[in-house]
Amino acid sequence: MTPEQIVETTNKIHQSLTQGKTPTAIDMAPMNVPFGEVQRLIDQVQEERSQGTQTAVAVIEPQQTQLENAAEHLTEKEATEIVQRWVTQDDEVEISERRTLEEMVEELETIKALRPPISDISASRLKQIVQKYAPNAPRRIDDGLKSRKDVPPYPVELASLVASGAAFSQDGFWLTKRCTKCGQFKTKCCGPLETVSVVRQDERTLTSIGRQAVGLDPIKPPKPPKTVEQIAEERKQTWHQESWWRDFSGTSELQGNTSVKMLIENFLPEGLT
Repeated sequence: MTPEQIVETTNKIHQSLTQGKTPTAIDMAPMNVPFGEVQRLIDQVQEERSQGTQTAVAVIEPQQTQLENAAEHLTEKEATEIVQRWVTQDDEVEISERRTLEEMVEELETIKALRPPISDISASRLKQIVQKYAPNAPRRIDDGLKSRKDVPPYPVELASLVASGAAFSQDGFWLTKRCTKCGQFKTKCCGPLETVSVVRQDERTLTSIGRQAVGLDPIKPPKPPKTVEQIAEERKQTWHQESWWRDFSGTSELQGNTSVKMLIENFLPEGLT
């Protein structure tokens, strides 16, 4: 939602609650806004009203909250503290319930819009602050992507990579690019890239590489390819397992007098027919 939509929708929610009605996402959602975002805003307003406070976007008179002072313009320091507080709060909930990067930026823009218009923080700077202090915030998933029939389901942990385009669907599998030198999951890196699977066939479980990609496990750099010398040395170590090694231990075990048996003398040797 845009900052203006958040302010308008929040005020509608307050009016509905004040009148003793139960606000619903269907009734409150602006045009082309997902119901999930509106329901989250409704839940936030109801929770804060139950605690005797008001959500920051609905503040009309200047008041002091934990970090947002509506009587002063938004500074970079305060924006940073707000994002850090959000990250702390989101660490206590499931990934699917956390604020997305886009929601954090929109909420900061709303706070800025409600303050005295002397803040020189641009929208791009607010986004940079969120990216720096909430690097693991999930990305908003395109509703069109979720509704496509050719896109298979995926674990919720993969949502941020799907939203960013780092993870992609191909032939019914979720894949990503991985650097064969350092193991990082990037579209450009220090070495050649390989395409690897990040979700198992049950569509609910991440592969070991998928767990590394989403940050659940530390990244393990791939082992470098073996040299020709290393391959030859390894083959030598297994010679004793080969049949030719077991069957002949030395020349003393060979039979015959080293001459070739001939079916027709000096013309047709044995074994050619």
